[in-house]
Amino acid sequence: MNSLAILLHIIEPITTLAARAYVVSSEIFTVSALLFGLNILANMVEKIYDFGVAFGTFYREYCHQFVKWATLRIITLVILTSELSWLGVKFGFRNRHRILPTLNEWRNNIGDLFVYKSYDYQTITLAS
Repeated sequence: MNSLAILLHIIEPITTLAARAYVVSSEIFTVSALLFGLNILANMVEKIYDFGVAFGTFYREYCHQFVKWATLRIITLVILTSELSWLGVKFGFRNRHRILPTLNEWRNNIGDLFVYKSYDYQTITLAS
């Protein structure tokens, strides 16, 4: 028993030292992993910023005038077509009683063009 107590007194500081070493090494690993992640994030931010500067310089130098011109023209076109559409809807609604018979006539005329009319059917008589 005496030798076991001596052995325990020897092993206890070794296990304590090993546990402390494990704690310190896990702290070092965690801090290293966090710093590695921050380094990756910083590099990504730097690359995105450089790309933005390059793209912005190119855009401002070669594309800005055309894009501004095209945007103004498209907005003008949308406003004009919206206004004309609204005026067309109002005209159609106000004059629907005059427009509807003409549209029905056109529809029937166009429908007649796609119908096959058999002329033999009119000449056939029932045999008695």
